Amino acid sequence: MILAAADDPMVPTSQFSDAPVRDNPNVSVRIERYGGHCGFVGENGETGMQYWAETVVLDFLESAMK
Repeated sequence: MILAAADDPMVPTSQFSDAPVRDNPNVSVRIERYGGHCGFVGENGETGMQYWAETVVLDFLESAMK
């Protein structure tokens, strides 16, 4: 899984639409409008700061392993 932000100033998302990525059935690409570079932070939870990106990846893995 590739999780990226369209407003990331360091990692251009255009590279994720190149054929080797786009045509690979083993790669899932998710581009969010906002997030910057390492900026996928969520709400505070019971155990402290929750990281949205990690939650998305865990959900993706749970779905893929079914």
